[in-house]
Amino acid sequence: MLINIENKPNTLIQGMAFETYVINVLKDYLSVQKKSICPALDNELFDAYLPDGINDEITEPLHLEIKYLNTNKSGYFRSIEHFSKAISETSSGAVLIIIGESFTQPSIESLTKLAQCKAKRKVYIWDIDTFDNYTKDFQQNHKKYINNPTKAILENAIKNQNNTINVSETQEKLLISLKKKYQNEELTLFLGAGVSIDAGIPLWKDLINLMFSEMILEIANKNHNSLLSQNMLEIMNLAYNNQEESPLAQMRYIRGAFETKEYHKLLHKILYKNKVNTNTKLLKAIAENCIPKRNHIGVRSIITYNFDDLIEKCLKKYKIATNVIDSELGSTSPDKLSIFHVHGYMPSKIENYDDNNELVFSEENYHRIYRDVYCWSNIVQLNYLRETTGLFIGCSLTDPNLRRLLDIAIRNNERPRHYAFLKRNMLSNNDINQKAIDEFNKIDLSLKEKYYASLGLNIIWINEYDEIPQILNTFLE
Repeated sequence: MLINIENKPNTLIQGMAFETYVINVLKDYLSVQKKSICPALDNELFDAYLPDGINDEITEPLHLEIKYLNTNKSGYFRSIEHFSKAISETSSGAVLIIIGESFTQPSIESLTKLAQCKAKRKVYIWDIDTFDNYTKDFQQNHKKYINNPTKAILENAIKNQNNTINVSETQEKLLISLKKKYQNEELTLFLGAGVSIDAGIPLWKDLINLMFSEMILEIANKNHNSLLSQNMLEIMNLAYNNQEESPLAQMRYIRGAFETKEYHKLLHKILYKNKVNTNTKLLKAIAENCIPKRNHIGVRSIITYNFDDLIEKCLKKYKIATNVIDSELGSTSPDKLSIFHVHGYMPSKIENYDDNNELVFSEENYHRIYRDVYCWSNIVQLNYLRETTGLFIGCSLTDPNLRRLLDIAIRNNERPRHYAFLKRNMLSNNDINQKAIDEFNKIDLSLKEKYYASLGLNIIWINEYDEIPQILNTFLE
């Protein structure tokens, strides 16, 4: 049964749906034979484990790998070759690979020969036709995963919310996998506003509201408006607490109120209005993970969405050579850690700021980078999202352009490859019984995980932000 889905979702959703479909069909197929299907012994490399084999022909224990690719058949050869190389160093045992495409018998034989050579172990390969031949009597109840994968995955998330034990086990496996990425020098850090807030830099919305307050004060002073002056304190408070439905639109007319130099000078003043502290636990943990050790890099590069230079100052304390890139004119250096300020860069010394460098801070700026496929910042992010493993720290993940880039980067990926720290926000309500709240929180968490997985993100849930530096410090152990 070839998978032919109209209005196809992205490959990750299709892959998740196909994997769930195969495992559910196999559960029914194997139960008749009094055989079982278990969680993978190595969750990072395999999808499941068949301790009793799969039928009368293959009775030995099997590691199971399920592959669905939205690509041509040569893509399967490349994927299986890469997968087989990856498992060559793991524990021994035969492997069964089930693929979501039809192949001729000679092609299956070539695939099997390639896989066994690279994996250095016995490998069986079933294409979708072989899978159908064995399991056609057990498929009917599970075809929803093929006919409407997105809906089925969401229904599955609601029906099978993780219990506390499963969540804890999943998080532990994610952290082990993430640490391996660091040890293999595959990690790129993506830093958001949450990294700078403890150091004294205002959050994005606070920055906008402070700019709005200053705009009103500036206009009042320029026009000698006595009425405004009499009520200035109250007006400033109202301006600061003003919550626009679209902060980007608000920033657009704030930007229009100032000449370029005035605007940048004011933004700098507000950005660094507090005494900056580069000794926060989070900044120190990030810096310590960036220290090269015995020719081990650990962190390949840093992509930051922040204007400030906190990370540069912190890294300097650890004598880490950095290379700041904030425009298409910048270039990487092999002996320095590249820090890409993809939304612009405003160092604490205002004299070092170039007025010609545009900051992505207002509606028109966001529209420009969203429209411009070849914008240098988009290309940088896409390259690192495709070629390395990203770890998002202090990012809300609400930026539509970032979500678009994530969606582009994971096309033809079989599994989420990036990681993000997010705070677990649990609903509480004294007017609703606790059991209902607990059920809702489980469903909400499960749905969020599926959504972020479709963008290629594994979520590491935290209860408090202090947990992040503690986790980062374990990479160094």
